[in-house]
Amino acid sequence: IEEEISPSSIEKKEEMKIHFSSTNQIRNKLSGEAMHYALSRIKLLSDEDNIEMVVSKACNFAERNMINKVQEDEIYINKLIPHIQEKILEILADKDLKSIFYKNGTRQIKVEAPIYYKKTAKKNVYGIIDRLVIDENIVKVIDYKWIKNINNDADINKAIERYRSQLGYYAQSTSKLYPQKSIKSYLLLIGAPEGKRLVEI
Repeated sequence: IEEEISPSSIEKKEEMKIHFSSTNQIRNKLSGEAMHYALSRIKLLSDEDNIEMVVSKACNFAERNMINKVQEDEIYINKLIPHIQEKILEILADKDLKSIFYKNGTRQIKVEAPIYYKKTAKKNVYGIIDRLVIDENIVKVIDYKWIKNINNDADINKAIERYRSQLGYYAQSTSKLYPQKSIKSYLLLIGAPEGKRLVEI
């Protein structure tokens, strides 16, 4: 039996697809913003810290800020926060990330650091560096990216190329603030498996 499909029904289906795609895009953006809010509250940790409590407080901060920002999607935010908490606990347990989240000697950090870079006489670049890790001889520029389903080297290389210029601007701006230190730039790929989360650009 063939079903006759009218033009109006096709249009409605296309509208539903567009709405679904738009909703997914919005919620992916909300997920990224909430993760940034939470990670901005994670300062330098020590082995004596109660990590679960630190992460819980950070996620509560993220939840409050996101609900104030997008009250119409409060149910989604409430469901999202436990997932973010789980992800951050995984990140802080990753031994490869100790150098950006844990204390060591004179190490300092800055979070959500605004930068300004003059690209040309007519074009200026502004941005927010998610995390600066300042050690004795080196400064690490860290940019968080929550890319879902990033599992292999091809996915990681694609992310590197996509954000290479952005991290390049960040590094050049940071070098003006710390001219005596070596500057290195990294993506922290939140959705990647352990051992592949921190990649140098």
